[in-house]
Amino acid sequence: MPPPREHTHADASTSSPPSTSPSSIAVDMACGMAAGVAYTVTAHPFDTVKVAMQSRKNSSTSSGTAPKSAIAVTSEIIKGPRGALGLFRGLTAPLVGYSIEAGVNYAAFNQSRRWLEHNNPFFPPNDDGSGGGDASSSSSKRSVTRHLAECAVSGALGGSLLSLVVAPTDLIKCRVQDGQFARASDAIRDVVVSSFYFRTRIGN
Repeated sequence: MPPPREHTHADASTSSPPSTSPSSIAVDMACGMAAGVAYTVTAHPFDTVKVAMQSRKNSSTSSGTAPKSAIAVTSEIIKGPRGALGLFRGLTAPLVGYSIEAGVNYAAFNQSRRWLEHNNPFFPPNDDGSGGGDASSSSSKRSVTRHLAECAVSGALGGSLLSLVVAPTDLIKCRVQDGQFARASDAIRDVVVSSFYFRTRIGN
């Protein structure tokens, strides 16, 4: 008995339509958000040390003292009033923002790639692109090219959507981490009140 034929990209245009139901999108969002939470909780302490080192480096340069190492800055943060929790200062904004970011990115990428695989807009079925060459070789090259095009377009869409979440989240996170504000809500309030856009809107 011959082994079952492996499903390839060439079968996508003849297969059943991809699922774009609310439940499918919700699953993609949930998986992405879970990954975003795990990433943020793991990476945030390192980011806090990085921001602290950058701030202290500017102070050291102006005062003429040698900048501290990452270990020294980490120890200084842990010895502070909040202890080890000081490494998680400013976590609220990125925890919310990055989880939404990862969920949007993951859902947009997956849904876009499924749609592109099924509809095949880059290589219409009547355009085999063989150019008179070997059919199997041409099909293999088209499959690789098509896969790369689908991933590139899907990734670009996901990246453009997540940038709408990343920019404001990073702004709030950095303002809390470098000590400008004690809470994310204070930083958000300051951005809303003092930004040029809102000042002009309120003035009008």
